[in-house]
Amino acid sequence: MSRIAEYELQVGGAIYVWIGGHSAEEATMRKESMSRGAGLSWRDALTGKHRVGQAPDSWGMLPRHVRNGVIGTVLVVGFVGCATASGTMPSPGQLAAGGVAASEADMAALGRGRALAVTECTTCHRLYWPHEYPAEAWPGIVRKMGPRASLTGDQMEDLSVYLVTASKAARKTEGAGGH
Repeated sequence: MSRIAEYELQVGGAIYVWIGGHSAEEATMRKESMSRGAGLSWRDALTGKHRVGQAPDSWGMLPRHVRNGVIGTVLVVGFVGCATASGTMPSPGQLAAGGVAASEADMAALGRGRALAVTECTTCHRLYWPHEYPAEAWPGIVRKMGPRASLTGDQMEDLSVYLVTASKAARKTEGAGGH
């Protein structure tokens, strides 16, 4: 009778055991006696529902599907958090809270510029986030693309003000430990 593997975990007063390589009779007897003390059925013990690795606090003791689920969840949450933090069109209120807008006129221009970016720019291409280009590049981009979108001079000015301000705010956040 060779013993292939035995894993044991004590949780509270219960001991969960999985044994491989024993004769069926010996394994069943041992599992029944252990499961009685642990409050488990011997079938649960035999199916390996309580199979574990080395130490009770070991990451390796978790079944692979649980580890993969935890890793996947952490990655998804991380990606979503980064995407929502860096891939946003900040509102004028958010920019003002960051100390960017100085007056009500600035706030109004920022609001109009944001609305234009979201509605007019996306009729031809995807929405480019303000942080994707340096603040200095946005006025030239707006001058080039504005006539294609049939924007007036005032609309192009509002759009430029918004994109430059939002780009500066995003880069300020990046420099302060953001993304």
